[in-house]
Amino acid sequence: MMVVIAGLSGCSSTPANKDEKADLGVSADNELLGYFQSQYPDREPVKCAYDDITNDGGKDLIVIFDNDKGKKQMCAVIAKENEKHQFTDPIPAPAENQKIQFKDIDEKDELEFIVSGSKNGSVGYAIYRIIDGQIINLFGEGMEDCCD
Repeated sequence: MMVVIAGLSGCSSTPANKDEKADLGVSADNELLGYFQSQYPDREPVKCAYDDITNDGGKDLIVIFDNDKGKKQMCAVIAKENEKHQFTDPIPAPAENQKIQFKDIDEKDELEFIVSGSKNGSVGYAIYRIIDGQIINLFGEGMEDCCD
């Protein structure tokens, strides 16, 4: 099966503006980004994207960040109204040139998101969905070579 993914640029659902911090993909005052940073002050976000990936009416945040060993990881911050926001377990993320795009591939429940990037010239991408509070890899190619 071959999947062609067009338009991986412009990966944020938020337009670029002067409030963006180091091209994170969301404004510096994003509530979920602030929550992530309050819970993990030693983790430096490098790329984010914001949309309703759980199909519950509230926007959620995908965060690619440096972990405590200097490697890139990714998690989702799931928005919960009137509750503490929830985190998915972190998974490996591309080391360089990270891009995140939301795409309703199968027109079912949760919104899929595509993460791409590179490491030392190796390029990869994967299509993910949140299932039972976890990031699940549905399909991808080359991610094992571009993730830390």
